[in-house]
Amino acid sequence: MWQQQGYQQQRPHQKHGLRFFWVLLIIIASLACIYFYIIPWLASPGGGSGGGTNTGRWSEARQRQTAFDLAQSVQNYRNRIHERRRINYGDAFMEAGVASPFRPPNPFDGMDSPSGAKNDTHSETKLKGWALATIRRNLQSLPAGSTINVLIFTQVKVCPDCRRDIQAWTKQLQQAAPPGVTVYVYIWQQTDFDIDHPDQTPVTSPGGVELAVSGSAP
Repeated sequence: MWQQQGYQQQRPHQKHGLRFFWVLLIIIASLACIYFYIIPWLASPGGGSGGGTNTGRWSEARQRQTAFDLAQSVQNYRNRIHERRRINYGDAFMEAGVASPFRPPNPFDGMDSPSGAKNDTHSETKLKGWALATIRRNLQSLPAGSTINVLIFTQVKVCPDCRRDIQAWTKQLQQAAPPGVTVYVYIWQQTDFDIDHPDQTPVTSPGGVELAVSGSAP
């Protein structure tokens, strides 16, 4: 009889210990989900930027993270196609707040132009053209007060011609946008890129990219 009462007294303690174990397990699983999935998603290009929100002008931290993600995308693309030419690659990301983010289908290559303007065939010029076509084709229904952020990344240092043209490019994009919509353009570059040995100078952290030039329409 005494042993039976002792057993009955132990059962509530066992249930309490089992309940505590499951609560602790749920907390650990939730923290793991936040660390491995939610934080990387928010840090990725467009992460957490679903429709219906107007982000305004991007902060320096947001620009750097996006440029870093684009830099890694370019590196992976070069490796995937086994690029052996001595050329530059660039990529871009566009966010319009009330619309889904936009990306080119693939990074754009860039090289010196044999004729015409020196930067006609640079990746930055090509990506500006992609951004212009995207605004004309997909963003004509944006309401007044919206913001379009366009970030262009290039592996090589931005040349003087592209730096000079940034304001003209921004004006073009602004004119293509609906009335009352503000356009911001940022061009980021890799801090250390060897065009002869691109696989020896990979970008491994956000510190491997830097802002080259930016523009906004008056």
